[in-house]
Amino acid sequence: MAVAKCRLCGREVCRKHLGGRGYCVVCEDLMCRVCGERLSVTSCVYCGKLVCRECSIEVEPGIRACLDCYVRYGGKRFKTRT
Repeated sequence: MAVAKCRLCGREVCRKHLGGRGYCVVCEDLMCRVCGERLSVTSCVYCGKLVCRECSIEVEPGIRACLDCYVRYGGKRFKTRT
């Protein structure tokens, strides 16, 4: 029986599946690893970290890098992960 509601997505969950910030476990798992405030949209092409739109830069159409890696690698060609 659902007894709590996620503050981010509105999903009804049991208290066991609600994190300390009031987000459900799904939203917690998909949270941006840079800011921790917004849901991620993809992972960094260099390091694989989950990132939101605001914490990443599009290096090629559909391919994003976290701000740290973009500064570190200067947008240089990346090795495609398989």
